[in-house]
Amino acid sequence: MLPLSACPRCHTYGALGQTHCPHDGELLLPITTLQASTFPSTGYGPRRKVCGRCGTRFGGAARFCCHDGARLRPLN
Repeated sequence: MLPLSACPRCHTYGALGQTHCPHDGELLLPITTLQASTFPSTGYGPRRKVCGRCGTRFGGAARFCCHDGARLRPLN
């Protein structure tokens, strides 16, 4: 069984034998590597940013929503 690969930036799955993402050129990583090296879905620390699309709150270091890819806005 061949491991599936995915882009660490846009989370697009790669075809068999494909090494780079067709969307952004990132090196595709095996799915098992992505799961072991990802941060918690909403980041560490207090929730100081929010997604304008889905309303999920994130830690201060996050820049994009992990659910829909929207740019995060700081909470006022």
